[in-house]
Amino acid sequence: MKASILVIIVVCTIASLAIGFFAFEKSAAEILCVEQGGVVSGDFCILENQVQKIPEDSEFNEISLDKISFMKPDSMEFFYYPNPEDTENREEFQRFILIRLPQYLGGAVEDVAAFRAYSAISISSDHCITKYWPDTGRQRIEDPCKGTMYRAIDGAVIQNADPVLITSPMALPNLDLSIGDGGFLYVEPPVWDVDENGVVGYGRPMSIQEVRQGSQIIATSYNNSHPNHPSIPVEFAGFLLAEINPYNSRTEARYYDFSSMGNYNVHLTQSNVSAQDQKHFLNFAKSNTEFWQIGQTVIKIGGSAFDPNNDQPERYQEHDIQFILDGFKYQVSGRDLEILKSSVVTHFFPEYNHDELILISSTVEK
Repeated sequence: MKASILVIIVVCTIASLAIGFFAFEKSAAEILCVEQGGVVSGDFCILENQVQKIPEDSEFNEISLDKISFMKPDSMEFFYYPNPEDTENREEFQRFILIRLPQYLGGAVEDVAAFRAYSAISISSDHCITKYWPDTGRQRIEDPCKGTMYRAIDGAVIQNADPVLITSPMALPNLDLSIGDGGFLYVEPPVWDVDENGVVGYGRPMSIQEVRQGSQIIATSYNNSHPNHPSIPVEFAGFLLAEINPYNSRTEARYYDFSSMGNYNVHLTQSNVSAQDQKHFLNFAKSNTEFWQIGQTVIKIGGSAFDPNNDQPERYQEHDIQFILDGFKYQVSGRDLEILKSSVVTHFFPEYNHDELILISSTVEK
């Protein structure tokens, strides 16, 4: 028998409103939806019931649990707040996103912690309608107009399209959720202030510590759900973890310069090493490449920054570090080579010092 979650949006105004969203199996569930006074929309039943007051001890009608399923992990739904019943006068600034987190971020738990609700309005200057993308390698909120990106765990900006407008850590305004008896999910009355839920269209300022807490949740959730894979660090090369994209055979982590909100990233990829990888890794004749050694491990460094024919501006030139360790292939890319090398030693070879990294071969043109 499948359990149900009914998402109730409660508005504490003169006439309170209750709107329910629940994912369901079709056929019999469609009949159930209509019988409850709802409207079928895709895989969801939308219920709108206006009441004068919802007492604290009130009970909701029971819904047949064998006909209703969860809103699936790694999915989203739009809803309007605080006037969902006023279809003629809805404003886009009242549109919100309800997200059920990906499974590795805790989206499978039967608890309010699996859900997030954010304003759908981008805090970039375009104020475009954002959307959560559940695709593998994405799993984030994106502004399709300007390109600003936000992470699902806390709504923080992780790719800044407005470096003049957004100069410090910011997040989408959020709605606080709680869960009641019977698995009902409620929206708590928000305080639209920069120090509380934020301001729609402007955002919610975040401290570096708050950003770090979100990064820690992402790293811990991934590490716990992938015990046979190498751990992902919360901080690397001086940047905080922005997002993790797990695939079948590899994991990509991106680190972002939240202190300046500039477009400075460091990428870390961990993948299962193949026999072909090991066979072709030690190609000492490869052009524009350095080979270093620490302990028994050879580290290969290349990238566009070593290419003499690369005429891109310096801010677009990157170094690429690769090595094989304990059955996994690692690839690190970023701009500052010395910081990258130091971070590689610190995180992956903690028994060694940075000065024990020795250059053994180079085809880089000086």
